Amino acid sequence: MMILYILGLSLISWSVYKCTDKSKYYLLIRPAIHTFWIVTTIQILAILFFFGFGFVSFLIYNLIAYQTFFLFFYFIFKIKDKREFKNKKQTNYE
Repeated sequence: MMILYILGLSLISWSVYKCTDKSKYYLLIRPAIHTFWIVTTIQILAILFFFGFGFVSFLIYNLIAYQTFFLFFYFIFKIKDKREFKNKKQTNYE
């Protein structure tokens, strides 16, 4: 069951990688960078503070962490960019 969950998250996060222009490329890079730093920080903290079975549990969590955080940040930045675009569009007409 866990393998199907990981595979599904991977396919969803990889399906987002269709870049056609610079703005979409920028929209994909920002969440990837934020995800990398957050997952790396969590990994370092886990290496320092978890021992034994707790660390093994963390390794299982780590399998899905990158895809989950990437999708989370992708949708946050997508909504944020849409709001900025609407605000910019409204101020141009005023």
